[in-house]
Amino acid sequence: MSRLRFNNVVTPATPATGKTELFVDSSTKHLKSIDSDGLVRDFVATGAPLTTVAAPVATSGTGDTQIISLTIPANYATVGKTFRIWWSGITSAGGTVTFKIRTGATNTISDNVGWTSITSAAQAANQRLGGQCYLTVRAIGAGGNCNTDGLAYALNLNLNTAVGAAAVSNAATNATWYITFDASCATAGTWTIQNGAIDEIN
Repeated sequence: MSRLRFNNVVTPATPATGKTELFVDSSTKHLKSIDSDGLVRDFVATGAPLTTVAAPVATSGTGDTQIISLTIPANYATVGKTFRIWWSGITSAGGTVTFKIRTGATNTISDNVGWTSITSAAQAANQRLGGQCYLTVRAIGAGGNCNTDGLAYALNLNLNTAVGAAAVSNAATNATWYITFDASCATAGTWTIQNGAIDEIN
């Protein structure tokens, strides 16, 4: 049987114009390529990124609580690549609930907000709230950004999306970055996710 054998190495220098080199990264043991523009592609990471909710997660206090997070490897994204964010959960007796989707480098609630939705009234105990959004990469590199839009619901009502012109949230795609989903309740009540995921769809 034929096979290729590589020595594991650190990322090599950028090859000459018009050339692309294959190598196995000594730190991750992943097969990668580097082209004459310095772009590194990870052939293991190109299996579609996916994160799911392994167990229920509840909001804490009245501040934003990160619920789901997806790690995107450096230089993985291309213009037009689209991710889906979906979620479903229940409330305790509490106030209004706000959902946010963010992009950025910190994987925290300080990352850039790309989409916001809020209930118009306080929620009853065990009321179902959920939604689905799509995030599309509009630009890549150090000045990368994404557009996010979608719809959330509370019981049988569609929720208001924050009013404003179409906008983008920044994400430097030439380094590791994150898509995150968080939620908050306006009073001492909670919203608890039961099912949800962030996945790549193209």
